[in-house]
Amino acid sequence: MIYLDTELAKKAVRESIAMGAFQISFHVTGESLLHPDFLKIIPDNYSILVSTNCLLLEGETAEKLSTMKKLAIILSPPWDQDNIRKRGVANALQYMEMNPENRLVVMQMITSRNSIPQSNYMFRSFSKYLVRPNFQIHYKQPYTQIPGNPIDGYIPIIIDPTPGKVFVDCMPTPQSCGNDCLAFPPNPATSILIQSDGQIKPCFYRWAGWKSLFGNIRDTTMMDFWKSDELAEFRRTWCQGDPNAKYTCHDCIRMAYPNEDVWYGPKGSGIPPTELNQEQRYRANEDTPYQKFW
Repeated sequence: MIYLDTELAKKAVRESIAMGAFQISFHVTGESLLHPDFLKIIPDNYSILVSTNCLLLEGETAEKLSTMKKLAIILSPPWDQDNIRKRGVANALQYMEMNPENRLVVMQMITSRNSIPQSNYMFRSFSKYLVRPNFQIHYKQPYTQIPGNPIDGYIPIIIDPTPGKVFVDCMPTPQSCGNDCLAFPPNPATSILIQSDGQIKPCFYRWAGWKSLFGNIRDTTMMDFWKSDELAEFRRTWCQGDPNAKYTCHDCIRMAYPNEDVWYGPKGSGIPPTELNQEQRYRANEDTPYQKFW
């Protein structure tokens, strides 16, 4: 297991704040609270996002996070793992009983095949907190790029979405975090990702080329990266759909532009206009393969 060096993490935070970052996120493909110096790294009074499986959300850590008014926290217990689900849920419930002052608290489930049977259990356990203005429940349906089978998630149709409080999300962007979890990658037009070894990347997709292309936070600054010719060229290619397969992005679903358009940019809608997305909307509205779990 690799942890981002504490001083490098602090450097990245300082430089992000200096750049006026909208939000500093501690998550994506790892458990943030595992870092031994996590509480020393996160800024007290800046807009941050923390995603946690809640297994370590206890004691001093929970108390500290509960008092951070500019924190958005995603509580995502391991719903798909019977052996540790109970501990994660118990810690999440205990955290809610602290009446956290955070700007946003989200109870989340990635609705994979193994987690969807727990959908009603999650709602029963946490719906009582929906009266709090800063609390939401999210069921997120992921999908993959597998040809002919883009869906790898299930929507709990028995749970009624409530505007502003309970969300059933079709995630419009795929990237795999593991066998049973898919999540958003950052957007190279708006985001910077610092990997645990200090490597700078536009997303968390594993590709050796990122290392030589963008370097490491050890050797450069966030601002130098943001203004670099390499990133400018990457953005131009990314916006065109990487038609010449210059980067690993060329086969990412976010690159598709069947109508000679791209989802990001002046003409973009914010959602990639792909056949897989159209198929996903159809499946989400009409097909119900998950009903067998009820």
